[in-house]
Amino acid sequence: MIAFAVAYVIAGNFVAAATGTFFGNPLSFPFIWASTYSTGKLILEGRFGENGPHETLQHFRQTDWWQLGFSGVWDLIVSIWDPVLKPMTVGAIPLGIGVGLIAYLITRWAAIAFQISRRRKLAEKARRLKKRAMESIEIKKTSDA
Repeated sequence: MIAFAVAYVIAGNFVAAATGTFFGNPLSFPFIWASTYSTGKLILEGRFGENGPHETLQHFRQTDWWQLGFSGVWDLIVSIWDPVLKPMTVGAIPLGIGVGLIAYLITRWAAIAFQISRRRKLAEKARRLKKRAMESIEIKKTSDA
């Protein structure tokens, strides 16, 4: 609903909002994160992330973020860069390129199919209008004669 509301406010595309919400939602994020992490581990270390970042991120749940302050939060983020964020960042690049290419090809195919269909409909409409105009001229000629 939020995606549709934002699309309405900015005069955006509702289909794009629905597609983005379909792929990026709380149910799919764990799979996206796991795939980017595993792909990054494979690229950086030559192996998949078997155990995952669970043990590294475990202390995040017990952290009191307000007591840490900005420098403490920054230090915590820096401490998870190598074991978690770096593999996810590196893994997101090829996955993003691959998914982007697939989405581009599907969108391009759909746009071309829509344009062809639209041209056919417009050509048919033009033929009908031309036929009606010709019939109207013929009727006018016969009534004048």
